Order: sequence, then C-alpha cells, then structure tokens
Amino acid sequence: MSLNQSKKTAQGTMEAPNLVYRKFQAARDIAQGFKGQWQQFSERFIDCLEQTHKAGQVEAGFLQQCKADIAALHSSLEEALQALNARLDSPLLTLATTGTTSSGKSTLVNFLCGAELLPVAVSEMSAGTVTLEDGDVPSLTIAATPGALWECGTWENISAATIYDKLEEAMQQYLDTKDRNPSLAPPKANITYPIQFLRQHRHQLGLPPQTRVQLLDLPGFAYVGDERNAQIIREQCRQALCLVTYNSAETDAKKTEQLLEEVVIQVKNLGGSPARMLFVLNRIDVFQEDKDPQKSEQRFVSKTVGQIKDKLKEKLPEHEEAIETLKVLKLSARAALYSQLIQQSVGEERAKICERVDQQHQVLIGKGILEDLPRNPAKWTDHDCQRVAESLWENSYGQELFKELVEQVQQHFPELVIPQIVADFNEGAVNKVLEWCTQEVHAICNSIEEKYRQECERLEETGVQLSEKLRRAGENLKVPFEEMKELITSHSPITNHSIVLLEPIMLEFIGNKEQTECEPEVDDNDDDEWSDKIRQWRDKIQQWHSQVDDEWRDKIKLDEEILPLIYTWRREVFSSIDKLLEQVYLSIQDGKVDFSADVNLKQLPPPDQKYVQELEEKLREFIEFINAIDCNCADVAEQGMTIRQEPQKDTKIIHFQSIIQDIQKRLSEVVKVLVKSVLAREQGRIYDALSLLFRNHLEYLQESAQRIAPELGIQFPMSTLSQVQKELNWGISLEKAFSPEAKEATWTATERRKTRPWWLLWLFEIETKVTVQKSGLELEVPSMAKLCEDWSAACKNRVYECLWPAYLDWFVEQTNLLTEQANEYQQAVLERYRSKLSECHQALSIDYETRKQFWELMHTSVAELEQERPSWDKIKQSENAGVTSVELNAETSSV
Repeated sequence: MSLNQSKKTAQGTMEAPNLVYRKFQAARDIAQGFKGQWQQFSERFIDCLEQTHKAGQVEAGFLQQCKADIAALHSSLEEALQALNARLDSPLLTLATTGTTSSGKSTLVNFLCGAELLPVAVSEMSAGTVTLEDGDVPSLTIAATPGALWECGTWENISAATIYDKLEEAMQQYLDTKDRNPSLAPPKANITYPIQFLRQHRHQLGLPPQTRVQLLDLPGFAYVGDERNAQIIREQCRQALCLVTYNSAETDAKKTEQLLEEVVIQVKNLGGSPARMLFVLNRIDVFQEDKDPQKSEQRFVSKTVGQIKDKLKEKLPEHEEAIETLKVLKLSARAALYSQLIQQSVGEERAKICERVDQQHQVLIGKGILEDLPRNPAKWTDHDCQRVAESLWENSYGQELFKELVEQVQQHFPELVIPQIVADFNEGAVNKVLEWCTQEVHAICNSIEEKYRQECERLEETGVQLSEKLRRAGENLKVPFEEMKELITSHSPITNHSIVLLEPIMLEFIGNKEQTECEPEVDDNDDDEWSDKIRQWRDKIQQWHSQVDDEWRDKIKLDEEILPLIYTWRREVFSSIDKLLEQVYLSIQDGKVDFSADVNLKQLPPPDQKYVQELEEKLREFIEFINAIDCNCADVAEQGMTIRQEPQKDTKIIHFQSIIQDIQKRLSEVVKVLVKSVLAREQGRIYDALSLLFRNHLEYLQESAQRIAPELGIQFPMSTLSQVQKELNWGISLEKAFSPEAKEATWTATERRKTRPWWLLWLFEIETKVTVQKSGLELEVPSMAKLCEDWSAACKNRVYECLWPAYLDWFVEQTNLLTEQANEYQQAVLERYRSKLSECHQALSIDYETRKQFWELMHTSVAELEQERPSWDKIKQSENAGVTSVELNAETSSV
C-alpha cells in the first residue's frame, strides 16, 4: 500500500462504532442514567411525603426542608454532571516518548509530527523536556529557566526550520555548559504544531472532538530540572501512552546489557503498567547491509524482544502478565520521516531531502528503483520522488507503527482518563445523593416512637461496632510492620541476613496465608538470641494471623503486586551499590577510571554528577600513587599491597591515608545521591502497591459497614483515601568502612650501592646489591576486592540502619492516617443519620399503614438507584453503549 493510499484509508475508515467513542459515550450515558433514576426517585419520594402530609402525619416545615434538600442535591448533581461532560468532551491525550542512548527518540517524535522540529545529532542531543501540542499555528516557547544562557521567549507563526534552529542552539549551549555549571537548569520548551499522526488518523482514533493532544519528549529524568518539576512530569507520564525506543544498531554485548538496564529505568520512570507502552526497535534498517537481511532482522528481533521481556519480568515482577503481551515494533524512524517530507515538500527543499535519502537510505529504496533514478537527486521527477517515498514508507515500517499506535490509543486511552473522571463524579455528587436517600428513607421508617427508641439504642451499638471493625482492620495492616520494626531495632547491627529472614514471613502474611507456617532458615553464624527472636516473632505473627478475619485476609491478599512494598526497593538499592563498587574495582584493576558502564550513574541529575567526577579524580590519584611506588594496579586490585615508610625519609603512608580517606568521603557522597536517585524510581511502585493495598482494605471496610449499618449508606471516597498522604523521605549517610593504621615494623630490604673496590685499585665505581635491615612504619593495604566488599557491607548496613526503620515508620504512619480519616468520615455519616432520625421523629407521626403503604416500598427505590451508580466496570460492559444515530449516519455517508 502506498503512502497516499494509507493516508486515505486512515481518513476514510472508521470502526463501527469506534471503541474509544463508545466508552466515552457510555460514561456520559451511565452518568445521565443515574441522573434520570435520581429524578424518578425524588419525584416518588416527594409524592409519598405529600401523601403523608395530607394524612396529617408530617409537618409542613419538614416537607419544605426535604424539597430544599432535594433541590440542592439536584443542583450539585447537575454541576458534577456538567463537569464530567466537560472533561469527557476535552480529555488530554499524552504520548510520552523516551528511550535508550542514541535510539533515535527525537527522530521518532519528528516522524509523529511529520516535520523536523527536534534537533538530531550523532552524539546525544536531547536536553530538557519538550512538550508538543497539536495546533494549527506553529509556535515555540522557550521558558526562562534559572541561569539560562540561551535565547528565551515566544515565537509565533514560525517555520519548522526556525523551531529546529532555536531548540538546537538552546540544547547545545546547555550541553556545552552543564559540566562546568552543574546547577544550570536544562531548557524547557513548548511547541505548537499540527501533529500529522493525529490529523491523519483522527477519524480512526475516534477521539472526542475537543480532545487535546500533546507529545511529551523526555530526555531522561536527570534533565527535567528540579525535583518538583520531575514530580509533575512523573504524574503526566502515569496518565500517558508511552513509546520506548531501543537502539537496534548497538551490537556490543556489554553495551546491549546497558541498553536493557536503560529500558528498565525508563519504564520505572514512566510508572504504572507496561501494558500502555509500545516498545520500538528503531534503526532496524541496520541489518539491510547483511547477506540475508530478513533473517538477520528476525533473529535480532526475536532475541531482543526476549531479552527485554526477561529483564522487565526480573525487575517488575508485579507486571509479569502485562509484560508477556508487550507490543514491540520495528521501525526506521528517519526513513519514515523522509518519506513524509518528500511528500510534503517541493523544489529545492525536496531536492535536499532526496539527496539525504540517497546518501543514507539507498538500501531501503531498492535496487529496481535506484537503477531507474538519475544519479543526481536534484533531477528526480515528481514520479521518481513518489516511488522513492512509497518505497521508504513500506520498508521503514512506518505504517505498522501508526497502525499499532492507533490500536494502543483505542485500547488504553479511555482507561487512563475515564475511571478518575467517574470517581470524581461519584465522590462529588453521587455518594451524597445515595447517602441522603438511604438515610432519609430509613429515618422516616424508624420515626415511629417504638422504632425510634430501638433505633437510637442500636445506633450507639452500631457506632461502637463500626469503630472497632475499623480499628481492628487497621491493626491487621500495621501490626506485622510494627513488630518487624521492634525486632530489627532490638538487634544491632541490622544485617542483610537478618532482614532476608524476615521478609518472606512478611510477604507471606500479606500474600500467601498457608506459607506463614514455614520455618525461617537460620544461618549457622546467627547467634542463639537472634535465632530465638526470629522464631518468637514468627510465632507472634502466626498467632495474630490466626485471629484475623478471613474475609479481610482474602480481600487484601495480593500476589506479585505487593513485592515493591516489601523488598524489591531494597534489592534495587543494593544492586546499584554493587554496580558502583564494581566500577571502582575495575578502575583500579585496569589502571584506568571508567564509569561509563554504570547506567544508574548516568541517571543522576547534573548537580549530582559532580560527586561522581570528584570520586573519579580521587581514583585517578590512587592509581598514580600505585604507579609511583612501583606497584601493579592489577596486583593491588587482587592481592593488596604493603607500604613501608622509613622515619623522616618520606610520607608515603600519610599520602595513602589521605587518598583512601578522600575516596571514602567521595564514595559516601556518590552513594547518597545514587540511593536517592534509585529510590525516586522505586517510590512510584511503592506508592502503587500501597494504594492498591489500601483500596482493597477500604472495600472490606465498606462492605462490612454496609452489613453492619445499611441505613447509613456509607461510601468511602476510595480514590482520595487510598492515596499516599505523606511523602516518603529517604536519608542515608555512609560511615567509614576502612581506616588504615600503620604500625612499627622491621624488614629486610635490598639496596643498590656504588663502591670503589680495592681490586680495581679504587679507580672505578661499580653498583652492587646490599641486604640491609630497616625499621619504620608499615601499612598492610587489603586488596581492592576486599575494600569494595567492606564498603559494600558498610553501605548496606547503613541502608538497613537508616532506611528500614524509617520506611516501617512511614508505612505505620500511612496506616494510622488511613484509619483516622476513614473513622472521621464514618463518624460524620453516623452523625448525619442520627440528626435525620431525630428530625423525622419530631416532624413525623406516621402510622403503621402509612409506613407500610408508602415508605417501606421506598427501600426498593433506593436499591434501584444504588444499582445505577456509575463505574468503570459498567462502562466496559456496555459494549453497545454510545451508538447514536449521528454516528451511524456518519458511517453510512463515509461508505
């Protein structure tokens, strides 16, 4: 299919009816359906109340108050419905792009826009965040970030080339300056431009007409500015469809492993499930030069897809199911972009593009076409250019990427935006309506004297039951964490092994109930007191576990989703520390400092890079010292060395002590910022796991409350209460792991001396070796392997001592906040019902017949209204919802 044909197909084809349109329309219809059901209920309620008033069994003031309440609820619901429709009419579709080093991410963004907007270079060019919004009038805004050395301002109605040049200037100045000025904020740019992907496929996408679309080009979270800006971008990414590019041209095994690590880091930075991410194997045309291009390409794709999935499963076990069905696409973004540009341009501009195509992508044009073309691209006719563009389009896999991206939008976009819109609608108005209806009907039915006294007595008992149920459930959540904190703080020092013994029991408590009975494996090196403490703690947890409500236990049970909350963050921190120290060791072993293989260090923001540079400088100084005392770097790395110093002759030991102390100081600083960076990535996963755990916990509390007191109509604001209430603040400092001390020693040494022997008649000097006894200071330096091992142990111990207790305190604090807020909400609902009950008792004097004839039947109406509560599950189930005559007519007319 040619490029023009594919565009026409995209513009003229529409799924009948489109999935995206159906889901957005279903959300409107379901919300409108609730409003209609509430209208019917309120009319029936007022009718019953007026009939009761005619019978002289209700005061006129109460009737007027109920009408006023209903009017206020109508107004509140209408306002919330308008807000819901406004958000459904103009949702924000964000496509976020990120990728591995030199993967052509900026070229991919240009391809989606159909224009060369973002700078591209052989070396890494991206710096700062660029947001592209779809719009008819091209414009560029470069924000005046702190310390900006480049031109800032807003330019409207400008060409793509001007946008490219101004961005290139800003990014290049930043990249040239950031090493000398680490505190310099990266550029931040906003572009408005007609995004070609959107415009070519808008009909297929089926987006609401006023949908706002933006491309978020991320150079990596090291280059987004301060932490506040990074947090804003993370929130945007969690609501975005994401494209992650991978450099297919990299074949070196070590660098390929680094790319896989980068993929994991980018996925973690984006947050949420990988299901909404498209992975793009860019620069795939690199295999066209092989003897059998198709075979080489297939082999590479199969191997790389497997590697990406395996690495993601290892690092993100909670998303294993989504990872198994990842969409991984092939693409040559530059060739696909050239195909578009040839179609759009004319004259000299087109000739320049054709010349670049001829230089860079002859293999994608094809031999048959090349043989027919003039060797000078400037002489290519319109027909020649059309043939070249179509060949590039077909061989670059551009159409396949567009097709998959359309499907990705159709599948995931509604789920990214609609559930929160519906949740806000429910919490803003629906819950208030349902609570009022439930409480009012129950209060009227229980306003008879005898019923009223019974209900008042029962309310006191109900309040106690609800509070106890909530308190007990909160204890269920936090007791294991409190007990773990008490246990580990009583054991000094906290070690890796001590935590590893406890984590499975914690995991099984929240995960798999049956496995809590397993015996913890106690190491032979563990002291008897610690072993006994572990067993006592396990028995205590088991005893607590046996008393837990099975319904609560089943409700909050999580599988892999709980892993980030328990231990994966610790694993990632330790892995980053080990990789850093591995680079330290290899630098000494090779006699050359090179941290380029450490992907985590590359993710540090520029202000923190200075610590890495200072550590590198100190390691170079150490290598120079080793060479100066005639030692071999590889031997020092493997075996260590002995430094001897004669009194008042040299200062080698003092010099060494100074170097090693400086290395430890710089290492401490690097570890601190490294751990902070890693935990910033892991924090999102921790919050996700905690939110899911709290949501399940709240669902249990709500179901329990509805059984204990259905008359209260309790509906917890799930989306609000289940969120993290207080940020998790990490802090770590590293103590010195090795403090070298010299000692007095005597040793035998061989010296070279010049003498004039008698047998040469004392006329000539000769050099001879003499064995002498020397004394002074001696320092035994462990091998670099041993030093790194000690430093690693010291770092990890500090992680336990600094982070684990703080982390457990944070979890308990979150649980206490949840319990406190849920109890406040619950008590407020209880007080509102108590007040309604009192008002009804004073204002009504209904008899048994009236109660039976009118008000008991209203319970059914309340239940029917409850069934109309909007939810994402109902929207998903409405397969045929939203099919309107307008849509069907549009489909027919297009045919």
